[in-house]
Amino acid sequence: MSLYYLPEPGDPRRFGVVVPAAAGCAVVRNRIKRRLRNLLHTHAVLMPAVPGILLIHYQRGPERCFGTLHNELVSGLKSLRTCFSK
Repeated sequence: MSLYYLPEPGDPRRFGVVVPAAAGCAVVRNRIKRRLRNLLHTHAVLMPAVPGILLIHYQRGPERCFGTLHNELVSGLKSLRTCFSK
């Protein structure tokens, strides 16, 4: 999973989720995107005040549990927030 910030002016809580075709069929990709969007909404307070965040999920998803996605996302958001709080 990769997190990128978008240095463009705009709403400070905007985010995008990208899951490439290599992650599986459309049903699997949509399931991964729904899970990640749910986690992003749940942890919106951890998001740094940057104009936008792009999340790209590279791994195959069905075998990855929700808890693993949660831990990776929270860790990434905390590290991104630390970079912007300096």
